[in-house]
Amino acid sequence: WARRANGGDFTVEQWLELCDRFGNECGGCGEQKTLTVDHVIPISKGGDSDIGNIQPLCQSCNASKGNRIIIDYRLPWKRVDMLRAG
Repeated sequence: WARRANGGDFTVEQWLELCDRFGNECGGCGEQKTLTVDHVIPISKGGDSDIGNIQPLCQSCNASKGNRIIIDYRLPWKRVDMLRAG
């Protein structure tokens, strides 16, 4: 993935792992569709392209979200990971 002027980047492997954590389903609607990269905090609002600011959304959910900071769909699996680690 290309580094952007706002900083941060992620590898294909990180993206695939993130999608796997979501069960290869859209974080918004839960459907198994082609997933797109969504910036939780949009670049236009100061977000970066680090994997920590990325969530997988289908094109429809990503387009609906636009450049708004609506919700971090990553939180449920982050809680699961924390429970597994603890």
